[in-house]
Amino acid sequence: MLFVLIIAILIILFYVFKLDKYFTYKNVLEVKNFIINLSFLGPLIIIVFFVGLNLIGMPNVFFVFLSGYLYGFYYGFILGYIGTILGFTFSFISVRYFFQDLFLKKYGKNKLVLKIEEYTEKYKAWSILFFRVVFAIPYSIQNIAYALTKINFLIYFIFSLIGCIPQTLIFVLLGYLLSSGRINLAQFKNIFFVIVVIITVISSVYFTYLLIKSKIKKV
Repeated sequence: MLFVLIIAILIILFYVFKLDKYFTYKNVLEVKNFIINLSFLGPLIIIVFFVGLNLIGMPNVFFVFLSGYLYGFYYGFILGYIGTILGFTFSFISVRYFFQDLFLKKYGKNKLVLKIEEYTEKYKAWSILFFRVVFAIPYSIQNIAYALTKINFLIYFIFSLIGCIPQTLIFVLLGYLLSSGRINLAQFKNIFFVIVVIITVISSVYFTYLLIKSKIKKV
């Protein structure tokens, strides 16, 4: 409900201020310069979105891409990485220490959450590293799931810190390449499609292996 409310407010503001005139290919550069000219407010707003979307369980990978698109590869990576870290940290703390009962009621029986909890119990920190690197399951869902397990916060933080580097690098790089004109929109779509396929294949192979392994044990 909160997510729908936020989207509704953004849509209303979009039309009230007639922002649609900026969202054309011709004016993309102007929009980029406008955000950059906000100085420190630009990165701050992006970080707020990182944290906010994580807290309500919504994906924020777009803002990783946006960091690279707006601020280049190096500064974009720093911004995207800090935003991701703050996102998964605040999400974990809020779920585990402030709203655990609420999230247990909401997500406690979710299949993805239960599966992550099962792997965390079995593989401990390595499950965190795997799911962060592969990112087949959105980070926002992972954050909630780990907070509902008994995993130690320090282990969660350290392995998440390492595991989220590949995703941040990939999407910041894509944003930078698109912004700098090194790839066009069609090439970007193709690259993004390849990434999705690779992630899907790796995830499918891994989960199939686990399924077969569990079936063999039962025989």
